[in-house]
Amino acid sequence: MFLSILKYFSSLGDKALVPTILFLDQPTQVYFPTVIDIKEMFDPGTLKKMEGKEERIDTDLQAVTNLFQQVIDFVDDLFQEYEFKPQIIISDHADKLKLENDDFEKYVKHRWRKMNKGFINRDLLNSNQSENL
Repeated sequence: MFLSILKYFSSLGDKALVPTILFLDQPTQVYFPTVIDIKEMFDPGTLKKMEGKEERIDTDLQAVTNLFQQVIDFVDDLFQEYEFKPQIIISDHADKLKLENDDFEKYVKHRWRKMNKGFINRDLLNSNQSENL
Protein backbone atom coordinates (compact mmCIF):
# COMPACT_ATOMS: atom_id res chain seq x y z
CA MET A 1 0.00 0.00 0.00
CA PHE A 2 2.75 2.46 0.97
CA LEU A 3 4.68 1.76 -2.22
CA SER A 4 1.52 2.32 -4.27
CA ILE A 5 0.97 5.70 -2.65
CA LEU A 6 4.62 6.56 -3.22
CA LYS A 7 4.28 5.58 -6.87
CA TYR A 8 1.23 7.78 -7.27
CA PHE A 9 2.99 10.83 -5.85
CA SER A 10 6.08 10.05 -7.92
CA SER A 11 3.93 9.96 -11.04
CA LEU A 12 2.79 13.53 -10.35
CA GLY A 13 6.35 14.79 -10.64
CA ASP A 14 6.69 18.48 -9.73
CA LYS A 15 2.94 18.73 -9.18
CA ALA A 16 3.03 16.42 -6.14
CA LEU A 17 2.05 18.21 -2.95
CA VAL A 18 3.50 15.45 -0.80
CA PRO A 19 7.25 14.75 -0.65
CA THR A 20 8.23 11.54 -2.40
CA ILE A 21 9.86 9.95 0.59
CA LEU A 22 8.92 6.82 2.50
CA PHE A 23 10.17 5.83 5.95
CA LEU A 24 9.66 2.24 7.07
CA ASP A 25 10.46 1.39 10.67
CA GLN A 26 11.42 -2.24 11.24
CA PRO A 27 9.28 -3.90 8.57
CA THR A 28 10.97 -7.25 9.29
CA GLN A 29 10.18 -7.25 13.00
CA VAL A 30 7.43 -9.82 12.48
CA TYR A 31 10.12 -12.31 11.39
CA PHE A 32 12.95 -11.32 13.73
CA PRO A 33 11.65 -9.39 16.78
CA THR A 34 14.06 -6.70 17.99
CA VAL A 35 13.20 -7.35 21.61
CA ILE A 36 15.58 -10.33 21.56
CA ASP A 37 18.14 -8.83 19.14
CA ILE A 38 20.79 -7.29 21.38
CA LYS A 39 23.99 -8.29 19.59
CA GLU A 40 26.21 -6.02 17.50
CA MET A 41 25.63 -8.22 14.44
CA PHE A 42 22.33 -9.49 13.06
CA ASP A 43 22.30 -13.26 13.66
CA PRO A 44 19.06 -14.81 12.40
CA GLY A 45 19.97 -18.31 13.58
CA THR A 46 20.43 -17.24 17.19
CA LEU A 47 17.29 -15.11 17.11
CA LYS A 48 15.17 -18.01 15.86
CA LYS A 49 16.71 -20.30 18.47
CA MET A 50 15.81 -17.80 21.21
CA GLU A 51 12.24 -17.72 19.88
CA GLY A 52 12.10 -21.49 19.76
CA LYS A 53 11.43 -21.38 16.02
CA GLU A 54 14.66 -22.74 14.53
CA GLU A 55 12.75 -24.62 11.85
CA ARG A 56 11.56 -21.32 10.33
CA ILE A 57 14.94 -19.64 9.84
CA ASP A 58 15.23 -20.36 6.11
CA THR A 59 11.70 -19.32 5.19
CA ASP A 60 11.75 -16.23 7.42
CA LEU A 61 15.16 -15.11 6.18
CA GLN A 62 13.95 -15.65 2.62
CA ALA A 63 10.86 -13.51 3.31
CA VAL A 64 13.00 -10.72 4.82
CA THR A 65 15.39 -10.81 1.86
CA ASN A 66 12.43 -10.77 -0.52
CA LEU A 67 11.01 -7.67 1.19
CA PHE A 68 14.22 -5.71 0.61
CA GLN A 69 14.53 -7.05 -2.95
CA GLN A 70 10.97 -5.95 -3.73
CA VAL A 71 11.69 -2.41 -2.50
CA ILE A 72 14.84 -2.24 -4.65
CA ASP A 73 12.97 -3.57 -7.69
CA PHE A 74 10.16 -1.09 -7.07
CA VAL A 75 12.56 1.87 -7.07
CA ASP A 76 14.28 0.58 -10.22
CA ASP A 77 10.92 0.13 -11.98
CA LEU A 78 9.85 3.60 -10.92
CA PHE A 79 13.03 5.03 -12.36
CA GLN A 80 12.37 3.25 -15.67
CA GLU A 81 8.86 4.66 -15.81
CA TYR A 82 9.37 8.22 -14.49
CA GLU A 83 13.17 8.73 -14.55
CA PHE A 84 12.98 9.47 -10.85
CA LYS A 85 13.98 7.60 -7.71
CA PRO A 86 12.12 8.43 -4.52
CA GLN A 87 13.93 8.22 -1.21
CA ILE A 88 13.05 5.20 0.90
CA ILE A 89 14.54 4.98 4.38
CA ILE A 90 14.28 1.67 6.19
CA SER A 91 15.39 1.42 9.80
CA ASP A 92 15.74 -2.24 10.61
CA HIS A 93 17.92 -4.66 12.49
CA ALA A 94 18.04 -7.20 9.65
CA ASP A 95 21.48 -7.01 8.09
CA LYS A 96 24.02 -8.66 5.78
CA LEU A 97 21.31 -10.03 3.50
CA LYS A 98 22.20 -11.86 0.30
CA LEU A 99 20.13 -10.20 -2.39
CA GLU A 100 19.34 -11.85 -5.72
CA ASN A 101 20.93 -9.44 -8.16
CA ASP A 102 22.53 -6.78 -5.99
CA ASP A 103 24.87 -6.04 -3.11
CA PHE A 104 23.02 -5.27 0.13
CA GLU A 105 25.94 -3.14 1.36
CA LYS A 106 25.31 -0.67 -1.45
CA TYR A 107 22.05 0.32 0.23
CA VAL A 108 23.27 0.54 3.82
CA LYS A 109 24.05 4.13 4.77
CA HIS A 110 24.53 3.72 8.51
CA ARG A 111 24.50 1.01 11.15
CA TRP A 112 23.72 1.82 14.76
CA ARG A 113 24.01 -1.38 16.72
CA LYS A 114 26.82 -0.11 18.94
CA MET A 115 26.29 2.24 21.86
CA ASN A 116 26.28 5.90 20.76
CA LYS A 117 26.23 5.03 17.06
CA GLY A 118 22.50 5.72 16.71
CA PHE A 119 20.40 8.75 15.98
CA ILE A 120 21.26 10.21 19.39
CA ASN A 121 24.70 10.05 20.97
CA ARG A 122 23.97 9.47 24.67
CA ASP A 123 27.34 10.84 25.77
CA LEU A 124 26.61 14.15 24.08
CA LEU A 125 23.08 14.18 25.48
CA ASN A 126 24.35 13.55 29.01
CA SER A 127 27.08 16.20 28.71
CA ASN A 128 24.55 18.76 27.40
CA GLN A 129 22.22 18.02 30.31
CA SER A 130 25.09 18.53 32.78
CA GLU A 131 25.94 21.88 31.21
CA ASN A 132 22.35 23.07 31.50
CA LEU A 133 22.10 22.38 35.25
